[in-house]
Amino acid sequence: MGLRACAMSFVLILAAVAFTLGVGIFALAAYARRGEGRADLPGARTVACFKADDVYTTLDEKTNEAREGSAARGEGLLSALAGELSRAGLSVENLGPDDYGFGAVLRLHTKRGYLRLGLSADGAAVEDWVLLVLDQRSGGPGPTELLPHIDGALQNLKGVSDIRWHRRERHLAGDHSMPALKPLELQALG
Repeated sequence: MGLRACAMSFVLILAAVAFTLGVGIFALAAYARRGEGRADLPGARTVACFKADDVYTTLDEKTNEAREGSAARGEGLLSALAGELSRAGLSVENLGPDDYGFGAVLRLHTKRGYLRLGLSADGAAVEDWVLLVLDQRSGGPGPTELLPHIDGALQNLKGVSDIRWHRRERHLAGDHSMPALKPLELQALG
């Protein structure tokens, strides 16, 4: 009976540790995404919607799209954007698949952000692509210092057109009214 009690105690301890780890991991995941619902700062827009030619779509993307849907698209376009950003002096790292499409970490000096690129979920939308500039840690709006560089890189890509910047909170609510041609308003710069 002593061995049985010892085994039961061991099982209970393992269950308690697993529960504690599960709660800890859930809390960490919730904390890591604590900024997802935050609005853009006044005068800033961190969501770009635009059209892009198919020239950036890789053969792998075309092949995988039949199996995975639109989430398989974006690697070629994000790679081209990363090249433009690198030429402008920014560091682009960890380009790879994301839940929404493709993503990459972007750094300018001490400012870090995360780019998330994917096809618009609304097939009837005027804009085909959506690029979100996020805070790498919280998932909230990304650093405003990165926005002019990202806009310039998008402008430099051949085949990219109709770039419109949206406020994050409007975009998340499905409201694409009142877009701007630039991510920062002049008042926000002063």
